[in-house]
Amino acid sequence: MPHHLEYKDGGYTITFIGVTSVDDLNKGNGEIHSHSEFDRHQYQIVDVREADLSNISMVDTEEPAAIDLIASNTNHSVRVALISSEDAHSMEACQNYVNNSKAFGSPWEFQVFIDLEKAMEWAKGG
Repeated sequence: MPHHLEYKDGGYTITFIGVTSVDDLNKGNGEIHSHSEFDRHQYQIVDVREADLSNISMVDTEEPAAIDLIASNTNHSVRVALISSEDAHSMEACQNYVNNSKAFGSPWEFQVFIDLEKAMEWAKGG
Protein backbone atom coordinates (compact mmCIF):
# COMPACT_ATOMS: atom_id res chain seq x y z
CA MET A 1 0.00 0.00 0.00
CA PRO A 2 1.52 3.29 -1.00
CA HIS A 3 1.85 6.24 1.31
CA HIS A 4 3.48 9.62 1.03
CA LEU A 5 5.16 11.45 3.94
CA GLU A 6 6.04 15.13 3.94
CA TYR A 7 7.61 17.30 6.65
CA LYS A 8 6.78 21.00 6.39
CA ASP A 9 6.25 23.95 8.73
CA GLY A 10 6.96 21.96 11.90
CA GLY A 11 4.74 19.01 11.14
CA TYR A 12 4.13 15.87 9.16
CA THR A 13 1.50 15.04 6.61
CA ILE A 14 1.18 11.38 5.75
CA THR A 15 -1.27 10.23 3.10
CA PHE A 16 -2.33 6.61 2.63
CA ILE A 17 -3.83 5.41 -0.66
CA GLY A 18 -5.45 2.09 -1.55
CA VAL A 19 -5.83 -1.06 0.51
CA THR A 20 -4.18 -0.33 3.86
CA SER A 21 -3.36 -2.72 6.69
CA VAL A 22 -2.37 -1.94 10.26
CA ASP A 23 1.18 -2.95 9.26
CA ASP A 24 1.10 -0.25 6.55
CA LEU A 25 -0.03 2.32 9.11
CA ASN A 26 2.70 1.23 11.52
CA LYS A 27 5.34 1.44 8.78
CA GLY A 28 4.33 5.02 7.95
CA ASN A 29 4.20 5.86 11.64
CA GLY A 30 7.69 4.44 12.06
CA GLU A 31 8.97 6.78 9.34
CA ILE A 32 7.59 9.72 11.31
CA HIS A 33 9.06 8.49 14.60
CA SER A 34 12.50 7.99 13.06
CA HIS A 35 12.56 11.31 11.20
CA SER A 36 15.24 13.80 12.27
CA GLU A 37 12.64 16.45 13.25
CA PHE A 38 10.41 14.16 15.32
CA ASP A 39 11.45 15.53 18.72
CA ARG A 40 10.59 19.08 17.60
CA HIS A 41 7.49 18.57 15.47
CA GLN A 42 4.17 20.12 16.51
CA TYR A 43 1.56 18.27 14.48
CA GLN A 44 0.72 15.25 12.38
CA ILE A 45 -1.89 15.07 9.63
CA VAL A 46 -2.89 11.48 8.85
CA ASP A 47 -4.95 11.45 5.67
CA VAL A 48 -6.79 8.20 4.99
CA ARG A 49 -9.53 9.60 2.73
CA GLU A 50 -8.23 7.59 -0.24
CA ALA A 51 -7.32 4.52 1.80
CA ASP A 52 -9.34 1.33 2.05
CA LEU A 53 -9.29 0.47 5.75
CA SER A 54 -11.65 -2.50 5.46
CA ASN A 55 -8.87 -4.91 6.53
CA ILE A 56 -8.33 -3.02 9.80
CA SER A 57 -10.37 -4.21 12.78
CA MET A 58 -11.23 -1.96 15.68
CA VAL A 59 -8.87 -4.01 17.88
CA ASP A 60 -6.08 -3.30 15.36
CA THR A 61 -6.28 0.42 16.21
CA GLU A 62 -4.81 -0.30 19.64
CA GLU A 63 -1.38 -1.06 18.15
CA PRO A 64 -0.64 2.34 16.54
CA ALA A 65 -2.13 4.05 19.60
CA ALA A 66 0.26 2.15 21.89
CA ILE A 67 3.24 2.85 19.61
CA ASP A 68 2.39 6.57 19.57
CA LEU A 69 2.10 6.57 23.36
CA ILE A 70 5.71 5.38 23.60
CA ALA A 71 6.79 7.96 21.01
CA SER A 72 5.10 10.71 23.03
CA ASN A 73 7.75 10.27 25.72
CA THR A 74 10.18 12.35 23.64
CA ASN A 75 7.66 14.96 22.47
CA HIS A 76 4.66 15.64 24.72
CA SER A 77 2.99 18.42 22.77
CA VAL A 78 1.67 17.16 19.42
CA ARG A 79 -1.66 17.59 17.69
CA VAL A 80 -2.77 14.64 15.56
CA ALA A 81 -5.46 15.32 12.97
CA LEU A 82 -6.90 12.29 11.22
CA ILE A 83 -8.72 12.95 7.96
CA SER A 84 -11.21 10.25 7.07
CA SER A 85 -13.62 9.67 4.25
CA GLU A 86 -17.24 9.67 5.31
CA ASP A 87 -17.25 5.86 5.09
CA ALA A 88 -18.57 4.48 8.39
CA HIS A 89 -15.75 1.93 8.83
CA SER A 90 -13.02 4.50 8.17
CA MET A 91 -14.58 6.99 10.58
CA GLU A 92 -14.96 4.31 13.25
CA ALA A 93 -11.35 3.15 12.85
CA CYS A 94 -10.04 6.71 13.17
CA GLN A 95 -12.21 7.42 16.20
CA ASN A 96 -11.18 4.12 17.82
CA TYR A 97 -7.51 5.09 17.41
CA VAL A 98 -8.29 8.42 19.14
CA ASN A 99 -10.26 6.71 21.92
CA ASN A 100 -7.49 4.14 22.47
CA SER A 101 -4.82 6.86 22.55
CA LYS A 102 -6.75 8.81 25.16
CA ALA A 103 -7.49 5.66 27.20
CA PHE A 104 -3.78 4.79 27.20
CA GLY A 105 -3.03 8.26 28.63
CA SER A 106 -1.41 9.93 25.64
CA PRO A 107 -0.51 13.59 26.24
CA TRP A 108 -1.17 14.36 22.58
CA GLU A 109 -4.33 16.03 21.28
CA PHE A 110 -6.45 14.24 18.68
CA GLN A 111 -9.31 15.09 16.37
CA VAL A 112 -10.97 13.44 13.37
CA PHE A 113 -11.91 15.51 10.31
CA ILE A 114 -13.31 14.98 6.82
CA ASP A 115 -11.84 18.24 5.46
CA LEU A 116 -8.11 18.83 4.88
CA GLU A 117 -8.24 22.61 5.37
CA LYS A 118 -10.03 22.35 8.73
CA ALA A 119 -7.63 19.63 9.84
CA MET A 120 -4.59 21.76 8.92
CA GLU A 121 -6.00 24.81 10.70
CA TRP A 122 -6.68 22.86 13.88
CA ALA A 123 -3.37 20.95 13.79
CA LYS A 124 -1.36 24.14 13.41
CA GLY A 125 -3.11 25.62 16.44
CA GLY A 126 -5.74 27.73 14.69
